Amino acid sequence: MKTVSIAARYVAALALITASVLVCGYLAIVATFVVGSSISEPDTTQGWMREIAVSSGLIAEGALWSAVGLAVTVACALIGVRFRRSRWMWVGIACSALFAYTLLFVTISGPSRLDHLVERATAAIENGPAVEPTPSRQTPPQFTAQYVRSAIQEMAAVSQKAAVTPVTDAKGAVVNLAEIVPRSAACGDSGSQGSAQLDFRTGDNAESLARILAAWDSAGYAPDRAMQLDIRSSATLPVATMTIRDSTTIDGLIHLYLVGQCATP
Repeated sequence: MKTVSIAARYVAALALITASVLVCGYLAIVATFVVGSSISEPDTTQGWMREIAVSSGLIAEGALWSAVGLAVTVACALIGVRFRRSRWMWVGIACSALFAYTLLFVTISGPSRLDHLVERATAAIENGPAVEPTPSRQTPPQFTAQYVRSAIQEMAAVSQKAAVTPVTDAKGAVVNLAEIVPRSAACGDSGSQGSAQLDFRTGDNAESLARILAAWDSAGYAPDRAMQLDIRSSATLPVATMTIRDSTTIDGLIHLYLVGQCATP
């Protein structure tokens, strides 16, 4: 038991030293290379103010963690003195010195780099815009219900053309996806929204999935993904969203769902 107790004290002391070195090293790196620097030069007053605020926050956090570390290690040294544990006394003194030096470095080096950042910001924004430009909002064009239905059928045909043949239903019968009849549901104040769900299998579902997604990308739809679903969407094309999922390991099928834009009466 005594050997275990001694080993545990050595491990604890080594852990304190290691933690102190890692924390102080991290804070020194942040103060040296992160504070007062940015990956890309901001081009607006707002952007520069954000960079200055981030650097100021890093300095404050660095000083806080250095002070906390200093307090903890000083406490360790005092406990060593109080209970005559020379090991903890010397470990506490060494770690305290490390945190004290880090605190001094952060509070001196950090503000100096921040001042340099402020000088760069002042020089850069003399003739720059005060705020970031507001991104323009795309207003979806107005489509008729018939046009949206035709677009859904067209994208279904594009998907089938991209797939590996043969394209069949769950029972193995060859299908023509372009012949689907989209369902219609109310949307907005008086509009309608077409949609279609397609369940089919192909000669190679994995390859078909990749080809269909590539065809959708070529058609100008933006990619997204959520919960094992591949999604393509658009705010300006007649088909608003297209979702596809390969569930070959479950039922051997590809599930495809097309939703059109809200169409005018």
